[in-house]
Amino acid sequence: MYNAGLFTKPQLAAIQLSHRFALLDSPQNKRTLRIRNGKTFGDVTFDRQLPRLFHYTVQRNGSNEFLHIGQAESLPAAVNSVKSALLSLAATQ
Repeated sequence: MYNAGLFTKPQLAAIQLSHRFALLDSPQNKRTLRIRNGKTFGDVTFDRQLPRLFHYTVQRNGSNEFLHIGQAESLPAAVNSVKSALLSLAATQ
């Protein structure tokens, strides 16, 4: 919904923090959907050249450690896996 070229990197980071879902800039031919839940987030990455495979990871804000990682054959399955992991982590915090 936003033209990313109109904002500085800090402004874009603030915009992303204010939305639960965000489509992020990724390397060529790849797209990443970020899903936030409190202090954790999950990324679902898909490649336009391999449209039948979706990779996902779950991390805490400010950490490079992956708490959950996997792949699915559909976007809904990958998003549901990320949502389940985020809800499970939220219950333990």
